[in-house]
Amino acid sequence: DRKKTVTALVLDRGFAASMPGDVDDIQSNYKNVQEALSGLADVTLEGDGIAAIAYDEGSQLLQDVTTMGSADNPFDPARLSIKNILVGQQFKPSGATSIGAGVSEGLRVLNAARPVYDCRALIILSYTKENHGPWLADVEAKINLPIYSVGLGLPQNISAAELQAISGNSG
Repeated sequence: DRKKTVTALVLDRGFAASMPGDVDDIQSNYKNVQEALSGLADVTLEGDGIAAIAYDEGSQLLQDVTTMGSADNPFDPARLSIKNILVGQQFKPSGATSIGAGVSEGLRVLNAARPVYDCRALIILSYTKENHGPWLADVEAKINLPIYSVGLGLPQNISAAELQAISGNSG
C-alpha cells in the first residue's frame, strides 16, 4: 500500500509589508500563489489530502483537509474546491504579514489529520516580509513535520532568511 500524504499550503495574503508603490509586483505574486494552489490540486495523487490556510496579520483556514479524488476526473469536487478557493473574496490581499500565524494554523490542521494520513508536510508561499506577530521564531519549537518554503519575489522584499531557517530546521 502507498503511504497517504496530506499537505497544508500556507498562503501569503499580506499587503502592507510589500514595497510601497509596488502594486504590480503584489498582483503578480498573488497570481503566482493562485497558480501554485491550482497546480498542486492537479498533481496531488488520489487519496492524498490538501488543506489551505491564508495568513496576513492572522490566519484563516480556507479549506480543511480535503481528500483528492481521481486525477482523471476533471470535475472531481475535491480538486475543484481547492482550485476555487482563490477565486472568492476570502483570499484578497490585505493587512500585515504574520507568517508565524499561518504556520501555527497549518501545524494544527496537519496534526489533527495525523490518524488518517501517513505523511504530513507544510508548504509556505510568501511574497511579503513578516512584520507582525506571532513571528516564525515564536512557532519554531512547535514544528514536528517537514516544512518547505517558497519565497515569491526578490530576497530583500520577503523574509528570506526566516523562511530558509524554518524550512532548513524541519527535515
